Amino acid sequence: SCPQLERFFVQLPTNTHDSFTRTYLEVPEEERPEEGLENLQLAKMTNFKGHHNEMRLLDFLLTRASCLQKLFLVAPKEDHPQGLRKVQPDVLPLSRKAEILQRASAGTQIVFSGP
Repeated sequence: SCPQLERFFVQLPTNTHDSFTRTYLEVPEEERPEEGLENLQLAKMTNFKGHHNEMRLLDFLLTRASCLQKLFLVAPKEDHPQGLRKVQPDVLPLSRKAEILQRASAGTQIVFSGP
C-alpha cells in the first residue's frame, strides 16, 4: 500500500528480445491490492506498446486511483538505419482501447504522445 504516492512514473522495456523482457512479459497473475492509490494524481508510462501486462497496469491505475487527474502514455521510438526516429504506428489503436477502460475518477484525462 502506498497511501502517500502522488506521482507514478514507469519506463517500460523497449527490447522484447532480451531475457529480462521475456521474463517481464511472462509474469504470472497476482492478486491486486484493493487500496493504496487514493492520492495518486499523475502517472506516466513511457514506451507504452499495449502489451498484455502494460494494459493490466493501465487498467489497475485507472480503476484504483480515485484522484488521478492525468495519465500520460508515451509511445516508444522506432529506430531506423538512417538514424531517424518515428512513433510506432501500432500504438494509435491502443488509444481507443485505453479510452474505454473503466475509471475510478471520471475526470481522469488520458494523454497520448510520441517520444
